[in-house]
Amino acid sequence: ASMAKRTLQYPGIGMGPPRPSPANAPDDVQEGGDDMQQNQDGGPVLYVSGEENANQIASRALRLGIDDPELLLWCETDADVIADTVVNAMYNPTLPWDEDGENQSNNAPPLSRAPSLVIIDSIQTMLCDAAGSSAAGGITQVRECVGLFLRLAKSTGVP
Repeated sequence: ASMAKRTLQYPGIGMGPPRPSPANAPDDVQEGGDDMQQNQDGGPVLYVSGEENANQIASRALRLGIDDPELLLWCETDADVIADTVVNAMYNPTLPWDEDGENQSNNAPPLSRAPSLVIIDSIQTMLCDAAGSSAAGGITQVRECVGLFLRLAKSTGVP
């Protein structure tokens, strides 16, 4: 299977992170070995921000004309919570009738299906338990968080 070309549009220095080009959205089927699962329904894109708050990102989205219900924003820096949320969406999605979030245990976005892509902005702001009490952005934290997200991507098929 061939991998379709994906491009990022860089808004310019100091203008925030790159954004996926709508014409090159992620494929429904991910390339990989037997351990990769296929995401057949083309779920939402989960954008996780550890640097900016929701108001800053929403303001940028308005300026850029981005209004897509399939782009979910979540401000979180706990890599373990992010990984658990993606895994739960894969195997135990939030039911549509659970709109009040009563059955949810954290402030995670209500995912009724698994995301097709998870964007982490940015890795140096993330913390994970495996790195102990080291500071965010330190070599140990970055290495452990990257490892966690790589294992997550390989085990779920969600890049």
